[in-house]
Amino acid sequence: MNKANYISVSELKEWNPNMDFTKHSTTVLSGIITRASDFVDEYLNYSLKVEDITDETCQANADTNGDLIIFTKKVPIISVSAIELKLGTYTSNLSLVDGNGDPKYDIPDSQRHIRYPYSQIELTGTVSLTNFFTVRLRAYYIRVSYRAGYSTIPSGIKDATNLISLSNMRRPSTFQRLRSATQGAISVGYNTRNPELMKEAKEILNKYRKNTY
Repeated sequence: MNKANYISVSELKEWNPNMDFTKHSTTVLSGIITRASDFVDEYLNYSLKVEDITDETCQANADTNGDLIIFTKKVPIISVSAIELKLGTYTSNLSLVDGNGDPKYDIPDSQRHIRYPYSQIELTGTVSLTNFFTVRLRAYYIRVSYRAGYSTIPSGIKDATNLISLSNMRRPSTFQRLRSATQGAISVGYNTRNPELMKEAKEILNKYRKNTY
């Protein structure tokens, strides 16, 4: 898993100008962001920074059209370098390009799965198949090598990380929301804790969460 902080300390400060960060060192704030970024990874069940994944194993699935559908653990999928069909100790590699060098597989706009059409089946190895419906009858697995992740972290992820970081702050002045204020002799009141921060962050993250494996 390619772990990373999804916002910087400077971004945390810039996005929350009403917060007092002077009592926290850069190291402490970076640690708070790291904790928030780790929560994002755990909630989504994958890390977001782009990386190359080698020999990831997942169960083979065929749709009603007989096409092989591969749900990878990490998204968004950028490219595929190998697809291997596995049955016990028997393995075969699927050809990824045709005679013109064009990919036989498809990555839909959502970039959340790989589709290998039944009409493109070309295997090299000890597993023999004439169609992908066979994978429904036996426990076939797929080993796939691919590139996935974000080269630029989406703004929604940054926003959620910011909210989680604020929720994790221990000092009241840095994570509590303003409850009341009066003019003149200024009076400011804060809630003891804002439970809405995590709820708001999760609502944002749900857009990026994987529910199919």
